[in-house]
Amino acid sequence: GFDTEEITRSLEEVLNRSRKFTVYERSEKLLQEAVLKEQNLADSGMFAANAAEFGKLANVALVVQPFVAEYRFGSVFKEMDGESGMYERTDNGRISLTCKVLDTSTGEIKYQMTTPWDYYNQVDGVEKKTVDPGQDEWIEMATGVGKRSGEDLVNSIFPITVTHFSRGQLTLDRGKGGGIEKGDIFELFSVEDGVEYPIGMVEVKSVKSKKSTAIPIVELDDDPKEGDIVRRPTGR
Repeated sequence: GFDTEEITRSLEEVLNRSRKFTVYERSEKLLQEAVLKEQNLADSGMFAANAAEFGKLANVALVVQPFVAEYRFGSVFKEMDGESGMYERTDNGRISLTCKVLDTSTGEIKYQMTTPWDYYNQVDGVEKKTVDPGQDEWIEMATGVGKRSGEDLVNSIFPITVTHFSRGQLTLDRGKGGGIEKGDIFELFSVEDGVEYPIGMVEVKSVKSKKSTAIPIVELDDDPKEGDIVRRPTGR
């Protein structure tokens, strides 16, 4: 089997680097209790009290519980012309990581999101029809989904916010290491009285240390303003 800690390590690195979280501890006992009590949340309300007490004692506000929701990896083989016994191999894989975020003050699930990561590779000239990924492929998928999931988690709880809009260009309050890269596509939401509604799509054009700039892909339904937010479209 493969080391699933690759996913956890990658996720933790992003959460720590975000400067929004301090990773306190991966407590398997706490997570098991969280899952068990979540299933019986309506019974007595004891879990909410226990979670709140734990939060006070350990100064923990949120508990993040990641688990692999989907994993598949397969290969398609095609005989190479003029080369007997040799194949062209195409690998396709996907791993989806679901993160549940438990609010220790209430004992309730505050956020839940599923992040996919796809793998594709084509290799010419293989002799055997092997379909399992190697260690390198697994590490690429595991670190990729852990990193993206951590970024999505941070940006869901602390959304990327528009700080300025002028001459068709948006300034965003997230820079390098904050889950944003040049070429990223985000959905733009106008925020009015705490209510979000989509007004279009934007593409990141530059990323600096503490801020980024983006431009609309097509004409927006409304002009952006300070305080609006962007989110990564589902499945990207």
